[in-house]
Amino acid sequence: MTRKKPYHSEVIDHLRRVISNIQVAIGNGQKSILITSAVAGEGKTFVACNLAAMLADGGKDTLLIDFNQHNPGVHTYFDLSNTNGISDYLTRDIPYSNTVTQGRYRLGLITSGSWRVNFNTLLDSARCRELLADAKEEYDYIIIDTPAIAEAADGLILARYVDTSIFVVQAGRPDLKETIQSKEALARVNPHILGVIVNKAG
Repeated sequence: MTRKKPYHSEVIDHLRRVISNIQVAIGNGQKSILITSAVAGEGKTFVACNLAAMLADGGKDTLLIDFNQHNPGVHTYFDLSNTNGISDYLTRDIPYSNTVTQGRYRLGLITSGSWRVNFNTLLDSARCRELLADAKEEYDYIIIDTPAIAEAADGLILARYVDTSIFVVQAGRPDLKETIQSKEALARVNPHILGVIVNKAG
């Protein structure tokens, strides 16, 4: 398995700074990181995939989970099958390790999966919380890609169970009102926001 797309030069330095912040956060026990944005198309999946790959390339055991049932993209980015992923784990009696695809170096990936279900109740379940807890025992970092906040409540539900989050904003957005409202909604659920990435790729 290889990355379908390379790191983008416009964001790599920013991601390196984010990694420095993450390394400080992990010293405080913060290992699970949610990646979200206000609306679709701002590049959060791009950021999540590159961030996870860079952490793994740097020698850290990293798990990337695609919780975006509305517009899944991790399997496309890494050119993977999407037949057995997080939706399959949440709807079937299988260990989460059965859904992990081992990538290059120290990167594990869980795609969104083949089941298209109402995620709200599943995300707020003991089984989902158990997955996140078990993953934290096995990996240095867990990177979680979610739908945009304006698109679905999934990201806000998951934010209650992660250690911290990163908010992605597409550069040049003419109207920031929705961005500000979405970030405030995220902060109300979990105030531990690691930072904001202005994504210039696109």
